Amino acid sequence: MRNIREYTLLDGVTETGAANAVNGLQYTIYTFQIVSSAVTDGATITIEASLDNVSWVVYETFVITENGNQMYTIAGAHLKYIRANVIAYTDGAYTVKAVIG
Repeated sequence: MRNIREYTLLDGVTETGAANAVNGLQYTIYTFQIVSSAVTDGATITIEASLDNVSWVVYETFVITENGNQMYTIAGAHLKYIRANVIAYTDGAYTVKAVIG
């Protein structure tokens, strides 16, 4: 049976900044859900990965301009560290959850 872990990377954030990194090295599937609320103009959120928890690579960028949900999956990769990062913020609240397995 596959070991599956669930994380809340960002929880209702209302400013720019990166989440704490999650160690995902033993996994190969990473699914992220971005939940946005109270959005008028929005924010930009990136899903990022790193081998050293210092230098980060952007896997996907989400420009969010309305309330709702978005999902993104990375499959077949061995990512040592993953995180979500609000790189631009105007308004709204953002939660990013991850399921890795």
